Amino acid sequence: MHCAGRGQDAGRQILDARAAAQSNAQRSARADVQRSEHQLRPVPGGSFRDGASLLTGQLTLGPLQSKLEIGAVSVQSGTDADAGLALARGTTVLNAGGGYSVTVVDELGSARANLGEHNDDGSIGGNIGSGATLAGTEATINTPYGSVTYGQSVALSLGGSMGVRDADHDGKLEFCAKFSIPAYTVGACVEQFW
Repeated sequence: MHCAGRGQDAGRQILDARAAAQSNAQRSARADVQRSEHQLRPVPGGSFRDGASLLTGQLTLGPLQSKLEIGAVSVQSGTDADAGLALARGTTVLNAGGGYSVTVVDELGSARANLGEHNDDGSIGGNIGSGATLAGTEATINTPYGSVTYGQSVALSLGGSMGVRDADHDGKLEFCAKFSIPAYTVGACVEQFW
């Protein structure tokens, strides 16, 4: 599959703007506990995300970053419609450098409905889904050549997404797909090698 030059450049501009926003969010990582976190931030492409949590704790130890949210609620509107809540959500990221990292997300008591173009894996394309989770874990292994995601949960959910991204900013697009059915989530992003 080959993208036309002009369309690929426009896609890269959108992906670069999204990456800059994510990079700014990562720079603000800190080791503290906050009560009642609230944020309203624009998402490239005409969406706005609003989120709050009763309690948030963040810890950064070298390449290890960990975040715990209690009583988290988020809403996104605009080109994306996304609403979710979680009694507890923990995210741990181990960054090994060179584009290699592992991310693990644990959730307890969550519900979500989504429809839009900004996907969870950082790609831009399309997504749709809804469901509720009693407890679940999802792990993603990232490499310079793409990523693989696998998750298991006690849940009733259906969802899927497909899109493109350039996570490592090397000019080669990654083609992504992720699907969730009750109890399982699988996904992958593969960098264009053809």
